[in-house]
Amino acid sequence: MYEVHAQGDGWLEVTEGTASPAVWGRERYEWSGNVVRATIQESNVFRPGSTWELRVEPRNDGGSVAHVSVHRRTYGVKGRLLGAIVQLFGKRIMPKGFGKTTELLERAR
Repeated sequence: MYEVHAQGDGWLEVTEGTASPAVWGRERYEWSGNVVRATIQESNVFRPGSTWELRVEPRNDGGSVAHVSVHRRTYGVKGRLLGAIVQLFGKRIMPKGFGKTTELLERAR
């Protein structure tokens, strides 16, 4: 699920989530320069104000390196279970999710 609610210069507000398990969040994305930051407005598993930030820096060889900071606070049984899964498997599953997010943001620009 991905629904755009509003957008402007350097920001986008969307609801995104999955059907199974039913996890959703309304987030405000803001970007400037080499940084994208998402802040939860409301969600069924994350507390409002929870964030993640993606910062991309150029490398000398012409490529780039991405740094991700995640500060998500969960609540409820589903949230705690999701938090445990991310702690255990996040390094393997998060890059795919961030890739999808950056593609969607690129299309919104």
